[in-house]
Amino acid sequence: VRQALALAVDRTEILQAAASGLGSVTGPLTPAMKPWALPVETFKEWYTPNPDRAKKLLAEAGFPSGFKTTLKVIPTFPTMVAGAQVIAAQLKKIGVDAQIIQEEYGVWIKAITKPTFDFDLTMNITNGDADPDSLLYRRFHSVEKQWNNDGDPDIDALLDQGKLTVDQAKRKDVYDKVQRLMVERAIQIWTFAPDMIDVTQSYVHYPQHFTTNYYGFRTVWLER
Repeated sequence: VRQALALAVDRTEILQAAASGLGSVTGPLTPAMKPWALPVETFKEWYTPNPDRAKKLLAEAGFPSGFKTTLKVIPTFPTMVAGAQVIAAQLKKIGVDAQIIQEEYGVWIKAITKPTFDFDLTMNITNGDADPDSLLYRRFHSVEKQWNNDGDPDIDALLDQGKLTVDQAKRKDVYDKVQRLMVERAIQIWTFAPDMIDVTQSYVHYPQHFTTNYYGFRTVWLER
């Protein structure tokens, strides 16, 4: 079913509607995490919208006529709300009726974290990080409790291997495998990474941090 949903969405259309096209389609590791992030062309099989194949997968999963579900979003995040509307329209084409439910941030957090899991579908943010371990392990390993994933034994094994591997080339190979497996099994459906745009006075110099965090503006300096 997850694979069917992944094949139903048009990520470029979502990017255009949610962020006016200011960004790029992304995989499990965002473009900010070079050289770890695989190019999106790697995921062409699953990133190319294919409603016919999606319907076939749904039928094989026991849902030949589709099904009804809910998609929870946070109203204070406009990109999330706009993106959800596009996703709901795309899912409808394969017979999946996704009702959008807007929840206040605090209520939403309780709904998506263990042990509550009071949701069918939801949207979340994947930011950048210094290392793939610090980003992926806490989100996807089954021993972690604060995120909305129950884990996959094969992905668990790769994440454990990546954490223990020192050689950078070997670590790159491990996390390449992790990304491919996550997309193939549709552990989540990644859509797009928006551009981060800051507006400042011309004399204010602020290098953006790849995690999108400001860190107390330690890197800001004034020209005058």
